[in-house]
Amino acid sequence: MPATVQALLAARIDRLPPEEKRLLQTAAVIGTEVPLPLLQAIAEVPEATLHRGLAHLQAAEFLYETRLFPEPEYTFKHALTHEMAYGSLLRERRRGLHACLVEALEAIAPERGAEPVERLAHHALRGAVWDKAVTYGQQAGVRAHDHAAFREAVTAFEQALQALTHLPENGDTLRLAIDLRLVVERPLSALGEYRRCLALLGEAEALARGLDDRARLGQVLAGMANILRQMGDPDGAIAAGQQALELAAALGESTLQMRASYLLAQVYTGIGDFGRAAELLRQSVEAADRGSDRPSTDVRIQSRAWLAYTLGELGAFAEGRHHGEEALRRATREGQGTPLIMAYSRLGNLYRAQGDLAPQTSPKFPLRIWLAKPTLCRGPNILPRTRNRSCRSKRRNINGKRAGKGL
Repeated sequence: MPATVQALLAARIDRLPPEEKRLLQTAAVIGTEVPLPLLQAIAEVPEATLHRGLAHLQAAEFLYETRLFPEPEYTFKHALTHEMAYGSLLRERRRGLHACLVEALEAIAPERGAEPVERLAHHALRGAVWDKAVTYGQQAGVRAHDHAAFREAVTAFEQALQALTHLPENGDTLRLAIDLRLVVERPLSALGEYRRCLALLGEAEALARGLDDRARLGQVLAGMANILRQMGDPDGAIAAGQQALELAAALGESTLQMRASYLLAQVYTGIGDFGRAAELLRQSVEAADRGSDRPSTDVRIQSRAWLAYTLGELGAFAEGRHHGEEALRRATREGQGTPLIMAYSRLGNLYRAQGDLAPQTSPKFPLRIWLAKPTLCRGPNILPRTRNRSCRSKRRNINGKRAGKGL
C-alpha cells in the first residue's frame, strides 16, 4: 500500500473528534469484527455517546453495521482502516484495552455461550495477562489439534510457553513448562518438524531431571523415542524408549508403561524384530487393561491394532484376529478418526497376510483402505520415506506379481 494512502487515512483518523477517535481505536483492539456488547463493556462512555459516535463513524465510512440480531455487530470498512486505527494507539493503552477485553469476554460468556478460547488467548497475550494467556493458549492448542489444525496448535502452545516465561519460576510453572513441551510434540510431529520437536523435548528433559520428576521424565523419554524413530534413528529410539519403560516399571505407572511399550514396539517393528515387538505390545495391552486413564484411549486401541498386525507377520493369525477385532470394536464405539482408521488398516494387514480377502469385501468392514495399495512396508509407516527405498522396491515387485495374477 503506498505510503501516501496510509498518510491520508492516518490524517482522516486524526481529524476525528477526540471521543470518536478513541471509540474507533477501542473498536480496533476488539478486532475486525466488533460486537456491540464488547464495545460497550470497554469503551467507558455513556450509551448515548456510544451510539452517537458509532453513527458518525458509519457516516464517515470508517465502520458499517453487519448484523442486528441477536446483537448488533460492526466491522471496519477496510482492513487498512483497522490496521491504522490499532497502530495509532499507545502501547500501554492498547495493552490495557486487551486486558479489559479478557475480563469482558469472561463476564459475558454465560450469556453468549462458550467464548472461543482462541479469542481469549489472543487478548490475554496482548494484554499481558500472563496466567490467563497460559491457560487459554493451552486450551486453544488442544482445540486446534483436535481439529487437525496442527500449525495453529503449535502457535497456540508456543504462545502459552512464551507467556509462561513471564510468571514467577517455581515448581508449578516448571512442571507446566514440561507439560507444554510434551503436548506440542504431537502437532509438530504431524507437521514433520522433528528436529524442532526434539529440541523442545531436550529442554523438557533437562527441566524434569532438574526437578527430579521421574514421572514426567518418563513421558519425555517416551516422546523422544517416538521422534527419534520417525527421524530414522532406531538405536537412539530404543535407548530412550527403554529408559522410559524402566522408569514406568519403577514408578508403577501403567499409563506410561502402556505408551512406552507401544512406541518401543513400533521401533522394533521397523527393524523387522516382530517377536520383540509383539512382546512389547502384549505388555502395552496388559498395562492398558490395568489402567483407567481416559486420555489414553487412543493408545489402548492402537496397541491392540498394532499387535494384530505384528502377530499376522509372525503367522499367529487367530490371536492377531482376536486383538484386531477387539481394537476395531473399541474404536467403533469411541467413534474416533485416527484409531478407527488404524484398527481397520492393521486388521486388513492381518487378513492380507493370511490370504483371507473375504472379510475385506464384507459390509461389516466398509473402510477398505488397505486395498488401495500393498502395505507390506508402507502400511506401518515405520521409517521415513527417504530411508525406505528397499520397501518401495518390494512394493513394485508385489504390484507386478499381483498384476500378473489379475488381482
